[in-house]
Amino acid sequence: MIRDINYLIYHSTKKLEEVAGVYRAMQVTVGRHKPPQPFLIKPHMEKFVEWANNKEEQLHLVKLASEIHQRFVTIHPFINGNGRTARLLLNFQLTKTGFLPIYVKPNEKMRNAYNEAPYETQKTPDASHEPFNQFIAKIVEETLHERIEVLKLNEQNLRDYDR
Repeated sequence: MIRDINYLIYHSTKKLEEVAGVYRAMQVTVGRHKPPQPFLIKPHMEKFVEWANNKEEQLHLVKLASEIHQRFVTIHPFINGNGRTARLLLNFQLTKTGFLPIYVKPNEKMRNAYNEAPYETQKTPDASHEPFNQFIAKIVEETLHERIEVLKLNEQNLRDYDR
């Protein structure tokens, strides 16, 4: 499923030398993070999927979605489209468990925070996921509050219509 997601979001925009939905065959550096060597991607992804499938009962649902995103971008399995794939995986996990999908607002402050938080997790193998978890939890909460306000407006519109 993860390879299919990457293929779908990336195949129409890829460069000729890049392959959508296929694990990368070259070493890359992403900002200050150096993901695993290409020959380690498949075992890392197998371990990642196993971890994600076994953590649903153990972690808070928002924390699980956040950590799925973090662990995925840390592996950085594809040559391109990893961030978009990670955000779709995060939102898939959120919506699967009853939460609304979220998005990182396109302002500079929010974008910088989104890009910076995972680096804390990537510093060492046992680093805390909490900075990114808190970042995502805040967006989930804001999204819920925004939806409540929309529903209140809708209720008011219905009352006004009935008059």
